[in-house]
Amino acid sequence: MREGARYADSVVFVLGRALVEAHAGRAAEAEPDHLLVGLGSLCRPDLAEVLGRRRLDADARRAVEADARRVNQHFDEADVSPRELRRSLRDALAARATPEAGAVGERRLGRAARRVFVRATELAGPGAVDAVNLLRAVLEALSPVGRKVLESYGITDALAAFFPAGAEQPTGTPYLDHYGRDLSALARAGKLPPLIGRRDELRALARVLVRRHKANAVLVGHAGTGKTGIVEGLAQRLVSPGAPADLAGARIVELSMSALVAGTKYRGEFEERLQAVLAEARGAPDVVLFIDELHTVLHAGGRGASDAANILKPALARGELRCIGATTPGEYRRDIEDDAALQRRFGVIWVDEPGRAESVAILAGVAQSLAAHHGVRIETGSAEAAVDLTVRHLPDQRLPDKAIDALDQACAAARIRTLGPDGAPAGESLRVGRDEVAAVVAERARLPLQHVAQGEAERLLAMEEHLGRRVVGQEEAVRAVAEAVRAGRSGLGDPRRPVGVLLFAGPTGIGQLTDARGRRVPFSEAVVILTSNLGADPAPAYPAGFAPNGGTPRRPAKEAVMAALRQRLRPELLGRIARVVVFAPLSDASMDPVLDKLLTQVDARLSSRAIDLTVTAAARALLLRHSSGALGGARKLEQAVDRLLVQPLAQALLTGTVTDGARVRADVLGQELVFVPVDSPAAEEER
Repeated sequence: MREGARYADSVVFVLGRALVEAHAGRAAEAEPDHLLVGLGSLCRPDLAEVLGRRRLDADARRAVEADARRVNQHFDEADVSPRELRRSLRDALAARATPEAGAVGERRLGRAARRVFVRATELAGPGAVDAVNLLRAVLEALSPVGRKVLESYGITDALAAFFPAGAEQPTGTPYLDHYGRDLSALARAGKLPPLIGRRDELRALARVLVRRHKANAVLVGHAGTGKTGIVEGLAQRLVSPGAPADLAGARIVELSMSALVAGTKYRGEFEERLQAVLAEARGAPDVVLFIDELHTVLHAGGRGASDAANILKPALARGELRCIGATTPGEYRRDIEDDAALQRRFGVIWVDEPGRAESVAILAGVAQSLAAHHGVRIETGSAEAAVDLTVRHLPDQRLPDKAIDALDQACAAARIRTLGPDGAPAGESLRVGRDEVAAVVAERARLPLQHVAQGEAERLLAMEEHLGRRVVGQEEAVRAVAEAVRAGRSGLGDPRRPVGVLLFAGPTGIGQLTDARGRRVPFSEAVVILTSNLGADPAPAYPAGFAPNGGTPRRPAKEAVMAALRQRLRPELLGRIARVVVFAPLSDASMDPVLDKLLTQVDARLSSRAIDLTVTAAARALLLRHSSGALGGARKLEQAVDRLLVQPLAQALLTGTVTDGARVRADVLGQELVFVPVDSPAAEEER
């Protein structure tokens, strides 16, 4: 047996039986024919009982039995009974017995048998040698006696009989088989998804691979744009009729760097594995290596001489192998471009996000396989809905991946509904349409379903009404935002610029503030709003410091605002602002609905204690009065509600003046608010 190799328990069993057969047959040493007898013994029907008498745990016994079943399948392929072949070989070998060998003493493996184990180790690659590897190696090295016995069964080509065409054949690259995924084999078996579109990228990739020098390419694109799909599509084209002559028969193997690193304990193990893989690739000119996440080769296995990139560079530079890599733009710039020696060995192919038409075509092709997998019927227009809704509401992800995911999840949701008590009636086909896709997109984007499902044109036309419910007394600003968004969403806006760039100017606390979540979004989908109080007159907003009844607040002069902006802001910024909207101070009439919103929030907080609060007209007037003036506004009103209403009410709850479940009226006493229980005697006397 080969030093350093690993052998399955089934091989140890076969070796033991072969040595016993050699001893019993008075052979001087064990030969490949004796190993074949041992393999026949592995297929005996009472194997479980034999293994039970050995000191093997349950897992080991199951592994041996599994190997035995696999070997038995190859005997079935040859239409030979393991038991009959074992007897025939014994009889033939007995005729060659040497009396001088005697019946005592241990038997050792002969030179031919040792070569069998070397060959079996080569067939197994980095894995443990199993009984099937041993069977193939034995059949390659049979003695004339063994070949004659097989001829008596009508077998002239032992390998072809036991391992016929169409059965799993060795590729001659065991390390690549162990650490890689053969995309070409999967393509022949029809196990890869079809590639739709991407003709330009496929041609660019083929041009690089047929180069005389540095025939290596790296696909650079954002996650979800289909880089791996392009390589899988190339594998399908190369195994199909009409493949380019220079690439026909090429074998694309996806190499797993994580598998190469996994399990390495000592320094040098990773390098040995990678060098073995590269040696096999150099010895097989038809092999094209594919390394997904190419940036992971940097420092894989360590640094310096152990760095996978440093091991790959010489082979790539000398043109000894062909390689395809894939990575994202950020990782390419950070990890590949910084390593000039690695960068210049790859031709860059940029994989951009497909357009709407190509994405819809891709989804239309995928829809058939999704429908078959989930057992649903995908309605016409679902592909378009998946593309349009994900583009609109999931801008941080990429086509076509995000649209495929949305359609797949919609089919899965329809399928899962049948598992509940209200599942679809028997015989009724499940349908997936725009509504089901919209529900998935709404869930992933964390948006109300109505917002996603509602028609966009309907939403855009009602923008003023929607914004007007949130922003009070600023009709010009509402109109400016709505007009900018409508122009952008209708396709008339410049696709290279934001939807709108607006500057809201005016006194503080009157409704300019915007919300942000700190997430990066495409600027082409953004409305940029800047706020400023430059040019807002700190003097009273009403003539002589107060306004007559029904008076209108004085709007800051736009000329004064623009003069202040030009004085404080650089021309480069002002030149990019499409519109400056000057906000007017909020009038009492505008502040009234703002107060309603604030009081509604207070009521919501009191609901957990079942307290019913009523605010009198005098109390409302007091709160509004404290928020008026030049420095007033919504923020000032919010502070007044907190100081005059919320804080005193909290004090009353703590002292027990107001209890849970009480009905309370907030009224005015001097310049403060007081809280009177509605059902108390004082309240009755007051009435």
